[in-house]
Amino acid sequence: GGVSTALGWALQKYSHNKAKSTEKGFYSQWVWWLGLFFIVIAQVLYVVSSLMANQSTLGVISPISLVASMIFAKFFLDEKITKWEY
Repeated sequence: GGVSTALGWALQKYSHNKAKSTEKGFYSQWVWWLGLFFIVIAQVLYVVSSLMANQSTLGVISPISLVASMIFAKFFLDEKITKWEY
């Protein structure tokens, strides 16, 4: 679920950045809707996983979304990954 959420955030941010150069709103772009789809699916997966696994197990694997966010930001948004991220 965390990777899907990170992908959804990156796609939506990409859509927002792209919308700045056009007159259309970000909500009229299919990329933004695809990002929203990934975020909704991720939240459904999170609820299902919460019912099936211990919170101690889920808490350990949840930082994967942070790493995935950094990777997606590098490839979709052309952001630099530095040693110190604030």
